[in-house]
Amino acid sequence: IQEGSSRPPLFIVSGLGGNVVRFRNLARYLGADQPVFALQPLGMDGSQPYLTRIEDMAAHYVREVKAKQPEGPYQLAGYSFGGLVVFEMARQLALAGNSVGLTALLDAPEWRYIAKTARSVNVMHRLEHLRSRIARILTGPDRWEYVSDALRQRLSRLVFKISARLGRPIPQRFGTLSDINAHAAALYVPQVYPGSLTLLRTRPDPRLPQGD
Repeated sequence: IQEGSSRPPLFIVSGLGGNVVRFRNLARYLGADQPVFALQPLGMDGSQPYLTRIEDMAAHYVREVKAKQPEGPYQLAGYSFGGLVVFEMARQLALAGNSVGLTALLDAPEWRYIAKTARSVNVMHRLEHLRSRIARILTGPDRWEYVSDALRQRLSRLVFKISARLGRPIPQRFGTLSDINAHAAALYVPQVYPGSLTLLRTRPDPRLPQGD
């Protein structure tokens, strides 16, 4: 993203969709002397299958980081889903005796907590969410795309769950990169990390619906 010069490099992992272009503005605000490298998911070029476990993604990225910077301390940051991957990267680096100087989680949620709270929200909120979805299906300008995407996501989750129970690899033709990453996040169980974390959270935008 930015070569920089004098400062230790910052390595960033993106969200569910794997798009790293979004970090150009961040690199600019950090200053021209700050090297910034974004880590793109394996398989986005179509030459290899996607990785389906957070642990495997982290191990792959650690190898990429160490090829660029053989010795620590390492500066890591992960956006949203990428926060889980960066946490696991820091844990693996520390476990191998490497120094980690920064582990920054940018709006990174704990996915199992999100799933749990989504089931426990009040009835009025659930009804409003349902009303909004029905209105979008019936009258939204993108209603056919919305319905198609919703059905695809449900099919992906079903196929992934069946594959996990049977102990078989995820059949990737049934899902997008976002589907596969979301499934990996739901299955990930964090282990103890001996270092410190920096959590950066944006303030909610009052113009946007909350809880979606």
